[in-house]
Amino acid sequence: MKLSWGTAIVLSFGLFIVFIGSMVFRIFNNDDLQHELVTPNYYQKEQSLNQHIQAKKNARRWQKELAHIVDKEFVSFGPLPIGRELTILGYCPSNASKDFVLKIPSSNVAFKKVPLKNFEKTHWEVQIYWQQKDSLFYINYPVQF
Repeated sequence: MKLSWGTAIVLSFGLFIVFIGSMVFRIFNNDDLQHELVTPNYYQKEQSLNQHIQAKKNARRWQKELAHIVDKEFVSFGPLPIGRELTILGYCPSNASKDFVLKIPSSNVAFKKVPLKNFEKTHWEVQIYWQQKDSLFYINYPVQF
């Protein structure tokens, strides 16, 4: 049996439509692929995002001046505010098990020391948080060892 080229095109379009329809049906019925675009408590998440953006704006002056110094035992970050308790979060993009959180108590030293044993020779993102009166401050500082 020989098909004309017009019939072959119509049959190939039909098979293509059936294939695409079956793929769409399988995707919509697979529970692993179902994702909501709106989270249940989006208003609270938006408020926390706005606070995070404001904290970055508050720390803009500190971000420009921030530097790090590597010693034999410590990595010193500064200058940072004097007399404030800081939270330093070390984030290693290549290995999540290396991440750490340190609470640095308030002191009269502008350069805050973090033990070098917390860092491995790779790329790090150091996030520094502190609060002054009612304002939150946040610095994201990349470090390469």
